[in-house]
Amino acid sequence: MGKRTSVLVERESAEAYKQSLADAIYPEAVAQILGIGRKAVVDLVAHSCLPAFRGRSVDGYSGWLIYRDAPVELLSQIDSFVKEIAGMGITDECSFDLVIRKLSGSGCSIGLLVRAILNDKLVPSHKIQGTGLKQYCFNTKDIDRLVGEYYVKDEQFLNVLDIAALLGVKQQVAAFWIDRGFIPAETKVGKHRHRQVLRTSIEEFCLKYVTAAELARSIGSSPRNVICLLGKQNILPVTGKDIDGGRQYLFLRMDATAALKDLGSSLTC
Repeated sequence: MGKRTSVLVERESAEAYKQSLADAIYPEAVAQILGIGRKAVVDLVAHSCLPAFRGRSVDGYSGWLIYRDAPVELLSQIDSFVKEIAGMGITDECSFDLVIRKLSGSGCSIGLLVRAILNDKLVPSHKIQGTGLKQYCFNTKDIDRLVGEYYVKDEQFLNVLDIAALLGVKQQVAAFWIDRGFIPAETKVGKHRHRQVLRTSIEEFCLKYVTAAELARSIGSSPRNVICLLGKQNILPVTGKDIDGGRQYLFLRMDATAALKDLGSSLTC
């Protein structure tokens, strides 16, 4: 037709493509089914845990479309790996939410976690009430082992797991102190986005702050008694359950130790 070109498409081909579009859903819908975020859905696609109908790695399309049945089929696959421990109390377990916190800063993502399950390298211990992936629980030692496989250590920087071990606190406590700014952190952007803390920042933290538990051990008392004693001296914690919901009470070291020293033998509240 002169300078114009007309392209004809077979009707059956167009109908088949239209049907395929009807059988595909957006990542947001998949995220709701699996109980995770949109970025985690894309990560599952990247690790071949979910088949995509359209997307950057499929056909160069800027958005993502996932086959409608894919998330349900994924959960069914994971179910086949669950090994229920009948008649036994499970004490050393990780819920999915706790697993996600443990993965933070390790270099191990949700996609790698689920791929490990599908490859039979990580076995869910049992299921609980929850949405999608939040139904699954894991043995804590298995998760720590998996995290250790992907964590590449930088002697200058520490992640949340390192900090918790150094300070002798739970990982959630260390993460809370970082969130609140008591421990300065910087966000590292690479293959996986995560926070890291300079080793010197931990040294500065220990010089500046002290927990009620540490103060209590130093005087052979209880944290509650220490908090009460310091409160009478108008020395208040900077964080704690009654302050900002923190799991541990934290004081300025210089003020707290000086106040307890001045009290001498009057250490009963």
